[in-house]
Amino acid sequence: EGQSYALFFALVAGDRKAYARILSWTERNLCAGDITARLPAWLWGRLPRDRKHPEERWGVLDGNNATDADMWIAYSLMEAARLWGVPEYAQKASAILAMLSRLVRRIERLGPVLLPGSSGFENAAGMRTVNPSYLPTFLLRRFADADPFWAPVAAACNRLLVRCSANGYAPDWATFNADGLHMLGEKDVGSFDAIRVYLWLGMLSRQDSSRNQLVRQFYPMVRRTQTQGYVPLKVNMATLAATGEGPIGFSACMLQLLTDVKWADLIRMKMRSTLMRPQTYYQNCLIMFAQGFDDGAFSFGVNGELKLRR
Repeated sequence: EGQSYALFFALVAGDRKAYARILSWTERNLCAGDITARLPAWLWGRLPRDRKHPEERWGVLDGNNATDADMWIAYSLMEAARLWGVPEYAQKASAILAMLSRLVRRIERLGPVLLPGSSGFENAAGMRTVNPSYLPTFLLRRFADADPFWAPVAAACNRLLVRCSANGYAPDWATFNADGLHMLGEKDVGSFDAIRVYLWLGMLSRQDSSRNQLVRQFYPMVRRTQTQGYVPLKVNMATLAATGEGPIGFSACMLQLLTDVKWADLIRMKMRSTLMRPQTYYQNCLIMFAQGFDDGAFSFGVNGELKLRR
């Protein structure tokens, strides 16, 4: 995730050297040296010491992939190839999408949906678990523009957003059974993952055919946020009971969906005064996406293409 977001921000900044360094590190350390043959491992960290290796070592802790990161990497490679004229990046993007296509599963009543990773998200009984925040519509639109295979995936994922958010609140995770029924659990929540659903929706092109429906779908969360004056940290999907007050990064994710102009301006002021610290990596990323879009540094076209400020 960190690598994928960093690649995107380097692309937006036009920093080709940083982009190349990030890509090289990712490929070398998370893809066993070849991103066209292996999707990046999602978890990197300090390896345990043992008798053979008493020294400090770093490496892959979990080799499973995370498809949201894979999608962002593929997207950034596609757009870097287009904007910078680097054919090698386009070839890498195509290889990643080919590997991701093997993780698409047909869910009854929804259609073809991309799983969150290679393992751990489906079972023999036909249960599939998905993460709605892993499926930004504009990324799928861009993939579909390059390869028709992804068009029905984009449509199915938008249906998924509506089906698993029946009460107007996005969940962190959602499970569907073999009949395509959403298996809502009493402990299902919308929190640190789900907040990105609102962020991605706010950045979706106003000409996108699904935008109005999705904005209406998630208006209950917008209304609640504006009424109580803050974004809830956690919402129980079964009861809609909310607990805690979300940090400024959560507010930043809601910015483009707010109808209260004064509150939106207050969020802008808070975003600009928030210090970026290493300990708040995730919040930093949310703010960088929200502020970069709000400032016009980047936007997404109706086909998902990246538009940069000239």
